[in-house]
Amino acid sequence: HNYTVSINGIEKQSLGFSHPNTLGLFISVIIIEWLYIHFNTIRLKNIICIIFLIMGLYYIGTSRTSLILLMFITVWSLLLQSNKIRTLLSGKVFEKFMSLLPAIICLLCYLSAIAYKKSSLIWNALDKIFTTRIYWASYYLKTYGVKMFGSRINPVSSRNALAVGVTQSNSLDMAYVRIGVQYGLIVLLVFVMALIVLQTYAVKKKNWGLL
Repeated sequence: HNYTVSINGIEKQSLGFSHPNTLGLFISVIIIEWLYIHFNTIRLKNIICIIFLIMGLYYIGTSRTSLILLMFITVWSLLLQSNKIRTLLSGKVFEKFMSLLPAIICLLCYLSAIAYKKSSLIWNALDKIFTTRIYWASYYLKTYGVKMFGSRINPVSSRNALAVGVTQSNSLDMAYVRIGVQYGLIVLLVFVMALIVLQTYAVKKKNWGLL
């Protein structure tokens, strides 16, 4: 069953999936896995084909999340083909930075949710780019906070909002904030620490594909 939702004035179709972003996420996983498997043999022509595929995917599925994610990972994969970039990342400072990257991203997510102001033109522009993720992260964080064992929250997805005749969903799609709010501080810390261990392993073993 196909249904259409409007997010920030952009109409998005589910194309038979449970959510309009599902197709984009499926394709994203396939591309990421391909990049990892063929990481040491990636050529410029592969990157160009992937970019055209990403643009076509955005045209069909209008998934901005997949577009941003795949463009970043594709460009990052291309940069890591350079021995100069790999040498630079092998320095102690960059090794430490890459190892702690999950914690840095987590911190930035929470700082953005805390600092968000609806009256700010800059924050509104950023929030529009990330399709209201910052606004809802701020709302849930300020409403429920981060407790030791989490809180019971009732976010309404785009599909459920459409089913009950509500024009606006209130999904909490910022992963780090959702884990902290819904599952609690302990789970959040375990999750971030697991990512740090994985990043540290990738850095130490020079497994550039995992980065």
